Amino acid sequence: MRELTLVHNAGDEPLPGIHHERPGSALGARPHLVVHPTPQATGSLALVRDTMRALGKDPRALPAGTPGELWRLARAWMRAHGVRHVIVDRAHLLADEQIRALAEVECDLTLIWSNSQAPRIPSLERDRDLRVQNAYTFAVTLGGALRQGAAPPTPPPTVDVPDLPLVDFPRFRAACRDRLGRAAFARVDEIYQATLARTLDWEQGARGGDFTVALTAYLRDDLIGALVDPHLALLRLRAAQAALLRTGWLLRWNTTRLGPDPAAALRGHLDLTRTHRLYRHYRTDHVAATALALHLDQDPRFFDTITCQDVTPAGQLQWQHPPTIPVHPTRYSIRRRRHPPLPEPRRDRYGTEYEELTGTVRLPAHIRLFMAAHLAHRHHQGALDIDPFFVLRPPRLRQLPRRPQPRPRAAHRSPRALPRPVRGPPLDALHPLPGRRWQDTPPGRVDAPARTVPVPPSRSPGMKGWALQERMAQCGVTVREVADLLGVHPHQLDHDSLRGLPELSARVLIDLARRLDLHPADLLPDLEPLLAHHRQDAGHEPQAPAAAADARVVLAALAHAGTPVHTYTLCQALDWPHPRLKAALDHLQAHPDAAGAWAVRRTGAHTYVLGTRMDLLTADQRSALEKAAGRVIPIGAEEAGVLAALLGFGPPPRGADSDAGARGLAEAGLATGTAEGGFAVDPDVRFSLFPEHSPSAGEEAEGGH
Repeated sequence: MRELTLVHNAGDEPLPGIHHERPGSALGARPHLVVHPTPQATGSLALVRDTMRALGKDPRALPAGTPGELWRLARAWMRAHGVRHVIVDRAHLLADEQIRALAEVECDLTLIWSNSQAPRIPSLERDRDLRVQNAYTFAVTLGGALRQGAAPPTPPPTVDVPDLPLVDFPRFRAACRDRLGRAAFARVDEIYQATLARTLDWEQGARGGDFTVALTAYLRDDLIGALVDPHLALLRLRAAQAALLRTGWLLRWNTTRLGPDPAAALRGHLDLTRTHRLYRHYRTDHVAATALALHLDQDPRFFDTITCQDVTPAGQLQWQHPPTIPVHPTRYSIRRRRHPPLPEPRRDRYGTEYEELTGTVRLPAHIRLFMAAHLAHRHHQGALDIDPFFVLRPPRLRQLPRRPQPRPRAAHRSPRALPRPVRGPPLDALHPLPGRRWQDTPPGRVDAPARTVPVPPSRSPGMKGWALQERMAQCGVTVREVADLLGVHPHQLDHDSLRGLPELSARVLIDLARRLDLHPADLLPDLEPLLAHHRQDAGHEPQAPAAAADARVVLAALAHAGTPVHTYTLCQALDWPHPRLKAALDHLQAHPDAAGAWAVRRTGAHTYVLGTRMDLLTADQRSALEKAAGRVIPIGAEEAGVLAALLGFGPPPRGADSDAGARGLAEAGLATGTAEGGFAVDPDVRFSLFPEHSPSAGEEAEGGH
């Protein structure tokens, strides 16, 4: 039986942990919850707001609902936080119904009575053990625990090293040894060896099932998914690739999808700042769906298959229903039950393929908090185990506004006698004047609304969707990345024929052409005659010598860096104020010829990299150069098979695969020799794939260590 404690603080003296409460994290465990009532607010909604404020949430972000529904929501968050003891300061400000509502919570309750009058306790529906204390006894018994405050959440792991080399995994450890100092390499090598041994142990236990699904879950839930440090994510991924090659698996990443800086795209999206914002300002179901979608990298439209029995009270996601293959598989698909309680949701044609989820999905701690809170809220709503975890509500139809219309000619029929059209505005929209009933409206004839003539599309086909996708792949960007930079939805750049391009603004078209090194007429051929007409000769444009000189300095800095650089880093390295750097970047964007054969590209928010221009060479010329230059990174399946055979990890491939793999290893510099005399693996490859391999004295002298 829960206890009810009355603390009579007649003089309203400061109590430890109450009036001097130590601020703690809203995302951590909160065994004690201190509620400060709002003076002169005796309603049930005021108690809900005070409780949510004590939990660290914004009371203004409460969803619409009755006070009873909102109080059940507050109790759900208390249950998710593990609140065992509720302490109410100045409880004499509470009304009887508020005290009864607090007494219904399944936890201990302490009421601090800060009035000189004797405490009063209303009749409670549930019996509780009543105790009475004074302020000194409360400070001695419970004040120490409250003074410590809530435990802060464990920060995500990071690695304090400079930029890691962007080389393939067969040479990654050796490249780190050559590039980093002794102390930095020691920290990197410790994490590398631990991750490699951990992956080898995991691979031994993952045999016997669908290895692709198991590997996806391992990388997402245990190794990389919860990381926010891109360097640590890249380091763990390279170690996992090396370990998987030793067991006969080749793990590669898609550089076209991840962009020119894949390491920055590997980290998770939910850092502490974003998690606090989600927790504080948004609804429970929206927060749970958003956090789960970011962790699984899945569209939340497919979350209708999750039931309450699939979520544990601790917030873990564990499948209990019989798995079936979904109708529209997505990237991380959730298996659909055989008899879903909800109708099939509407799907559009912009979905991507997802892998299937099986077993238990180990979620990070902050996501488990959101899932546990929403599960408790669904249980308070009366949901059963077979009921859906996320409730899908149909969208509300917008009613047509009442617009004033010209008075029609008189007729012998009233609007009451007019039949309601099958498709068209409702009867209320047919009123001649707003705010008047049909009984007060004189009889009239209702004319049919004028038909809207659509604007005919351009006859010029423009650039096809596959051509735009090919150009994005050549520039190393994705559809979503370009859409984020342009401020449009990704589906506006993913049509088969890009018929929606004429509907975009001129600024978006210009930025898209600059981003992909295209002429605007390649996107919209109708612009060719307009762009050919110049109002002023280009030779008379005013030139800014200072901006041109700064632009050359920025080009040299980006070329020296060799990787994407943030504007803040450029300002610090060049010792420039931000307006000066912005003027130089604007000059490079406005004058692409100033960089010659190079182009400054934006890879993220305020992040730039120097690359080659794509509009100077034709597609055939680029293809010929790529074939002549060979392929350096990443290695393919043929090269991986030959490399594994040379290192003793597996049998050598046969036929054409063996010859192609040997040539690829020789071109990439991972092996030396000929087919007749045999191949020898490069020492850097052995050093990277075998952490137990100790470098020789010559290698240490060559690496500067």
